[in-house]
Amino acid sequence: KSLLFFKDKDLWQRITTVLRLDEGDQIILFDDVINLVVELDQQIRLSKNIVSGVVVASQENKKYDLALTLYAPLTKKEAFESLIYSAAQLGVSVIQPFVSSKIHRMWWHDREYQRCQKIMIAACEQAKQFIVPKLEKPIGFDSVKALADKNIFFEAGVDSVKVLISEMTSKKYQHVTLLFGPEGGLSDA
Repeated sequence: KSLLFFKDKDLWQRITTVLRLDEGDQIILFDDVINLVVELDQQIRLSKNIVSGVVVASQENKKYDLALTLYAPLTKKEAFESLIYSAAQLGVSVIQPFVSSKIHRMWWHDREYQRCQKIMIAACEQAKQFIVPKLEKPIGFDSVKALADKNIFFEAGVDSVKVLISEMTSKKYQHVTLLFGPEGGLSDA
């Protein structure tokens, strides 16, 4: 067993205030490579911003055989946040927002990017999905590229989910790109 000790104001606040964990409680800490089960010690309540405990178990994160890239329209904030939350829980590798002619307002700034990162981390925590997707900066629709073994476009009026399931169960792909348009759809151009 190894001792874990570090200073992190945000994590300490999340453990003590949001999760309300205390001495003896266990928490899973993770990054893109490894996840650790840590039993917290009394230091969590004695010293502000200090996270410490004993590592009870450690495990390398499982890498998926399939890389999923999701091209997602930069929709309204609430809808986009819900979208990235679900995508992170499902194991999407890369989320690439795009802007098209049907998107009326560009709201993406550094502050929103940081918020989206936190949302994805929370989603991964909830699903015990230890690999957080890479969130790219928005691009114009003309920069969207079909780079995968299989590229699937979700279109209104077509049962794209059936197509996706059929394709994924019948063939072995290493990289799949998924794309759907904004609420107003994509223009003919």
